Amino acid sequence: MKKLHQLTAEDVRRLKADRTARTREWTAAKVADQFSHGELSDSEREIAEAIFRFLVRDIAVKVREALCQHLKECRNVPHDVALSLARDVESVALPMLQSSRVLTDEDLIEIVRSQGPARQKAVARRVEVSEQVSEALIETEDEEVVTTLVENPTAEIGEQAMQKVVETFPDSEVVQGLLAQRSELPISVAERLVGLVSYTMRQHLIDHYDIPIDETGDVVKQTRERATLGLIGTSDNLEKVRRLVRQLFANGHLTPTILLRSMSMGKLVFFEVAMAELAKVPIMTVRTLLYEQGALGFSSIYQRAGLPTLLLPAFQAAVGAIQKIESEGTRNNHSEVSRRVLWALRSQYPDYRSSNFEEILDKLTQLTRTLAPVGR
Repeated sequence: MKKLHQLTAEDVRRLKADRTARTREWTAAKVADQFSHGELSDSEREIAEAIFRFLVRDIAVKVREALCQHLKECRNVPHDVALSLARDVESVALPMLQSSRVLTDEDLIEIVRSQGPARQKAVARRVEVSEQVSEALIETEDEEVVTTLVENPTAEIGEQAMQKVVETFPDSEVVQGLLAQRSELPISVAERLVGLVSYTMRQHLIDHYDIPIDETGDVVKQTRERATLGLIGTSDNLEKVRRLVRQLFANGHLTPTILLRSMSMGKLVFFEVAMAELAKVPIMTVRTLLYEQGALGFSSIYQRAGLPTLLLPAFQAAVGAIQKIESEGTRNNHSEVSRRVLWALRSQYPDYRSSNFEEILDKLTQLTRTLAPVGR
């Protein structure tokens, strides 16, 4: 052939007549390389494209592999050429599926739904994976494919898609671990992961230690509640907290003890949002009743929330401590909040004076063991 910057239609005809696979492989690499680096004129690019369309049908796999290696990251390759390579044998298709920006979401979704795990994993490794493509990959319900996707930090995975992952792989520690490590994990997904971990821990306690089943339930509950409230971090984002509260309620996990625990951990926004949701009133109403109308105000919102009467004294003691902290402007000092709430509970229940917070909660739990979850 002539030098690439002098490509002509005659070169295409000669290439078609050439029966030497090595020559065609060399030609594919050279033409694709210069095409990718923009070293051809407009007319030469048209001829190069004609060569590509001829070579994607070449009987020799090595020719198509050479073409793919030089075009996989080229953004100007004709769409039909890129798609043809993406549908080729795996040695040709996988690099194209993983790297080509010319392939559309529609192309990728069609391939994910019609092809096997190797190609699906190649798509899952892409630098950019849209939410729509992620959903198609998750729908495969192939653990290796989904693991590859979740492990990809640049893949966009929507909240509902993450929920689908949790539902599909409840026993996969690998998938759960990778999902938990993703940045900006929706709090609703994180809460479900906490529940799965708690279940696993319960089974471990039952299988490895001589602990009665009812007691393992208490241990798991305490661990889950601490971990769940830990998901909030220092966030005061009302919508984020509200979504967590609603999910806990839907799952039967919005218990009186988690409300008490939220105060002891300084998660006052959680407590306020939970009370607002249970009582079905605006959060500002809750704050007014809690901090401006004293014990009477809190008693009314407590009853409206449907919380157990047996625990009203405990909540009044904790809220009294919070009200003092609020007036002092120290509500953001979580260690001080925790100390004051514990002291208030010990004062309310003199028999518990030597107990730590977990022991106090455990004893209070005994009072309500036969009661239904909040709002049920």
